[in-house]
Amino acid sequence: MKKILCSVLVWVMVLGCIGVYADTGVLFGAMDKSILSADVHTEFGIKLNKPFEFINQLMSEEDMNNMPVDFKMLAEGVCDINETADVSYSMSEDYKQLKMSAKTQTTLPLKFNENFKADIWSQVGAWIDADFKDEQNPKFVLTYKIPFSAKYLVFDYSDMIEYDEIAAEQFLEYMNKYLDKELSDELNKKIKDIILENVEVKETLKNKNYILTADDNGFKNIIKQTANELYDMIYDAFEVYDMTGGKSYRYEMEQYLSVLDEFNILGKDGMQIKISMKGKDINISEMLLHIDCNLYDALDAYGINMSKFERDKWQIDCVASAKFVYENINEQNNIEFPEITEENTERVLREEMYEYVPMYNRVTVYSSYPTEPDADGNFMVALSEAMQGFEIAKKYYSVENDKIIITPRQGQYDFVKAEMSVNSNILIIDSNQITLKSNVLKDENGVVFIPADALTSMTGFDISGISHSFDEEYVYVDSIIFQRKNPEYEEKEEIPYVSPSIYLYEDGTPMMYNNELYAPLRMTMKEFGIGDGDIEAVNGEIIITDSKEEVPEFSVLKLTEGSRDVYIDSVLVALNNPIIERDGTAYISSQMLEILNCSIENISYNFKNQNYNMRIHRNLLDNKNNSNYKPYQSENLYLYVSEKSVPVIEDGEYYLPLYPLMGELKVRAEDIKTEGDKVTVYADLSVSGFEKMEFQGNSVKVDNNQYTMSKGMIERNGKMYLPAEFITSVQGGMVRNLYISYGKEETVYNYSASIPNPLYEEME
Repeated sequence: MKKILCSVLVWVMVLGCIGVYADTGVLFGAMDKSILSADVHTEFGIKLNKPFEFINQLMSEEDMNNMPVDFKMLAEGVCDINETADVSYSMSEDYKQLKMSAKTQTTLPLKFNENFKADIWSQVGAWIDADFKDEQNPKFVLTYKIPFSAKYLVFDYSDMIEYDEIAAEQFLEYMNKYLDKELSDELNKKIKDIILENVEVKETLKNKNYILTADDNGFKNIIKQTANELYDMIYDAFEVYDMTGGKSYRYEMEQYLSVLDEFNILGKDGMQIKISMKGKDINISEMLLHIDCNLYDALDAYGINMSKFERDKWQIDCVASAKFVYENINEQNNIEFPEITEENTERVLREEMYEYVPMYNRVTVYSSYPTEPDADGNFMVALSEAMQGFEIAKKYYSVENDKIIITPRQGQYDFVKAEMSVNSNILIIDSNQITLKSNVLKDENGVVFIPADALTSMTGFDISGISHSFDEEYVYVDSIIFQRKNPEYEEKEEIPYVSPSIYLYEDGTPMMYNNELYAPLRMTMKEFGIGDGDIEAVNGEIIITDSKEEVPEFSVLKLTEGSRDVYIDSVLVALNNPIIERDGTAYISSQMLEILNCSIENISYNFKNQNYNMRIHRNLLDNKNNSNYKPYQSENLYLYVSEKSVPVIEDGEYYLPLYPLMGELKVRAEDIKTEGDKVTVYADLSVSGFEKMEFQGNSVKVDNNQYTMSKGMIERNGKMYLPAEFITSVQGGMVRNLYISYGKEETVYNYSASIPNPLYEEME
């Protein structure tokens, strides 16, 4: 944390110095134009004023003494770091050419214990060679020299454009925006103003030397204001559709930044920066940050439970120092690039060059407009967002007089030209005419929407699914997934690996009984590592033995079909619903899965294989259950609500069907009573966590607790629906996702949500 915070301020100061103009004489002295080239030398280091006491809180003294490594000594050694860097850069006045070289040298004294100490020295280099003067043949090459290796990594984005990884025009467009002189000038001025607003400036020796000081509040304000300005400027510089979910990201950033006010970062000496001018050369002769921060307060403010630790042991007291020397400003500087040969280089071109080659090529189209399929599963996609997802740059498609022409790069897809028109459902691909399920549309803002089947017809990709994610502000961020078989895929022998996720496949629909989801017993046990030989089933009685001692959840499991009683290592556990049998297969309930330390995460339908995929998360345990075994309880309940009818949306709010939502809370259909506009739900406290819910208008009463929602319950097609606000406001959870799965016969809409488990008891 110390180095991150220090580095943030260091780079804020660098940005504040790079674009200094003549009108900044109040701070830096007269300069006649911005800095387009310079040689910069920087030095950075940390010195501890107080040893780390919190290390001793993380493990017992006995454990510390038995360890070959003294973690306290090691942590303090890591903080005794010294780093130097030399950067040279040169940019053309039109910001279209850039050459830069950066070399860093780090010395790190590592102390593992009193008898084992070592000084680690490493050197890292990075070089940029960019030229955007020729828009048809842009050049952008990044070269890295990583520590402890003689190899260079070369990321040639020019080659990647050639290999269809990046749309050249989009890449060039974005880079030009980042390098736009007007944007850069505005950014530098904003940052300079932020710094001046939050520091005290003392001038010495007739406009040649300055001392900048700031306390803890000033330092935090520089961080927060700079982050906000950077976000606003970048967001405004690019089209909104390129930053879907921007509002929610901004909200999340502000939340994290606001927490900085809940603890101190800088101590009494605060921040001090000494700046001197020598002609056009800037010299930050000294920059000091006195970090005096209680790590306990910081971690607690960000939601980490620190109650078992002693607060006074978590004080961090150190001084971070840095200095910068700018030389040869706006003069011809000689930037040396390393000699690259085949022997000393690893050239990074394409993902497929590595070992992993996926079976399917997948394309995700991110839509800032809500994707709402009709009753037949048809939906529309904004043309610009569809083209961006399929990497068809703007120069390869056009909309003129309501006629759309798409001509992708040669070889990108199996067509040369596609044509469509607004208010028409005819698609012409080369010389073939196709009738689409819907007309091409254009809204009042001029945004063109095309049917999804136009994309599948042109590209050969099939629709795999749609995922609608919700955030705190319910910003629309739809992900439309397309896929096709990867022609470069070669089936290889599978390498076994360990994963905490279990995947079960069913040819039929998932088994439901009494509103509870069930999973096939033998298939689940196989994922646990138990074979058929360890499962004995006689006359409905099932005994499962962990003969290989690989399963930490149990040694012997005894179940009986049709019974709610389960014996786990001789401990009786009574389930809410019994073990059931269907077509010769035994099924266990989702409650039984929780007892076995698992929780169902997701159910999806694979329309190609026509089967269901149930993903179950399994928390790994260290030891066998003992005589004090208690059934596993999850801290959160995960609710999965499926519907075949089109989702109900009003005024931007999603509505969930009252039933089966109540079914996920273990409520039976016959226990939901309707009287006029009032709905009453009765439940078992020990099973559902409540006894009675009453809904009337936007009023909700849960047992003795009264809630008021901004929107009330509504009725559609004979069904009652609750606003998603019920999950967030009343239940204190969140609606996580709406996944639309496509089958050959029907489309199913699956909501997932999570709420705090009212029956959860934290175990020791």
